[in-house]
Order: sequence, then C-alpha cells, then structure tokens
Amino acid sequence: MKIQRGFKAVKEEERRREQAREQRRGKLWRVFFPKDADDDYEIPIRFLTDEPICYYEHTKFVNGKVQNYTCTGDGCPHCEDGDKPRFVGAFLVIDRTEFEYDERDDKGNKTGRKLKGKDRLKLLVRGQTDLASLDRLNSKYGLLDRDWTVYKTGTGTSTRWNFDRGDLDEWTEEEIQNILPERYRGRDFYEILEEQIIGKSTDESTSEDDTIDEEVEDKVMSGVQSLDDEGTPEKVKSSNKGVIKKLKRK
Repeated sequence: MKIQRGFKAVKEEERRREQAREQRRGKLWRVFFPKDADDDYEIPIRFLTDEPICYYEHTKFVNGKVQNYTCTGDGCPHCEDGDKPRFVGAFLVIDRTEFEYDERDDKGNKTGRKLKGKDRLKLLVRGQTDLASLDRLNSKYGLLDRDWTVYKTGTGTSTRWNFDRGDLDEWTEEEIQNILPERYRGRDFYEILEEQIIGKSTDESTSEDDTIDEEVEDKVMSGVQSLDDEGTPEKVKSSNKGVIKKLKRK
C-alpha cells in the first residue's frame, strides 16, 4: 500500500478524480461482470441493438480500476508498448438491475434520503466466445423482443456468463424512448455505439444520470470479470479508419 503525507497528496487525488470525471462525461457505463459474484447473481438486460459493433481494444488496470482503450491499429501507443488488444463486440442495452442511490437537492447536495431506480442505458461488450453464442441466439430467437438474464456458471478462471431468454414482451418505440436519457432520445442506436467506441461525444455536460451512475458503479463488487476469449492477435493490421466495423443491420 502506498501512503503519502501532506495536503499535496490530497490535491493530487482531487485532480485525478476530476480528470476521471472529465473522461466519463458524455460516455456510457458498461454492463459490469463482478469477478467474485455469487452463483445466484444475475444481470437482467434488454437489447436495443441485435448486431455488434466490432473492434479491438486494450484493457488495463489504472489506479485499481479497469480502463478500456480502443485500439487505433497502426501507430497505436498501447500496441507499441507491447500490450496485445483483443477482439470484442458491443451492443447497446438497457441494464434492468435495480439499484439504490442518494437523493440530491437543486444544488446537488445529498439530502440523506435513499431512492431506488432501474433501467440504465449501457454498453454490453463481450469477446469472441459470447459473440458466437449471441449470434446463435439471435438467429434462433431474436434479441430485441424480450428481456434476457445474464447468469454465471463456474468459478475463477472457469467462470462463464450465459444468456437466458425471457418471455416475449415487445416494447413500443414510445416506451423505449421514455426510458432513455434525454440526450439519447430519437438517435440511431448504432451511431450512439460508434460514438462511444471511438471516444467522441457531442455531449460535454454532466447530468443527474451521470452522477447516479458514478455513485452506483463505485459500489461494484471487487473487480470485474475479464472478457471471455482465450487469446489475442500479436498484431493488429487495421488502420485507424478501419477500427470500427459496422455489421449489416436489420
């Protein structure tokens, strides 16, 4: 454990947290897969896209937290440092997990009252194994017309996350739009995904949703499960222009 003496350390920590907040602004959280989840742990989700946006990314631990960086191909600084990227695919989903958060007044101060919520817009990012499984499920049943439950089997390095379909329950377009944060309403879901992946956001402001998400995700159980694929390519030959691969949409 690293210990520091003096108010300089306090100021450095404040600066680090502010930089992290700046990076988070206008970006969506991912569906987290807790590393030490109990066997009965489940994640209820609703798919908003039924085909993945595929790309390569680097995953690193920074100050004890997972940070993901989209690989830019030729000239990628993470590749040059010897870090191998992995192939992943992203879906836009509604995380239906119920959560508790602090009520705040008009000035942003906590009131001491706890509120409950659910249905947050997130990214579901998985590796090759899960993508193949989701491809089969989409071909057989479709992903968009029901809730899905993600559940865990196995432990340690043998942990696997599986997808179980719920009963048919189609949402209307109005119902979907009402759930979305205001800044995402009326937008193309695949464009939102691409924007999130390449790290460019048209929204520089913070909102109550951002504050709630930050508070909730800070309480996630120790660490997150790594993605499911076994290996990564030694080199990524794609150019910067080829980083994002948009698959055929229905």
